[in-house]
Amino acid sequence: MVHRYVISEITTEDVVRIARRYRAAIPKVGAVVTGLERRQIELGVGMTKRGADTLPKYPEMANSKHGAESVRRALRRRRT
Repeated sequence: MVHRYVISEITTEDVVRIARRYRAAIPKVGAVVTGLERRQIELGVGMTKRGADTLPKYPEMANSKHGAESVRRALRRRRT
């Protein structure tokens, strides 16, 4: 991936723009996935099982995976 970045015409500014769009999409995608998981539970199909804490916390999972503090700081600086 780094090699592709280096040899392509993509700029760091492009990466920041993509990261902003991605960050905005995380809650939307999480809501859709949660809805699908709920429906699977209702129908008794799929891999999600009924239980105390049935649905994973998708927003928290996405933030911990993709929400590096350095990226958040960079995005905040770019907004000002």
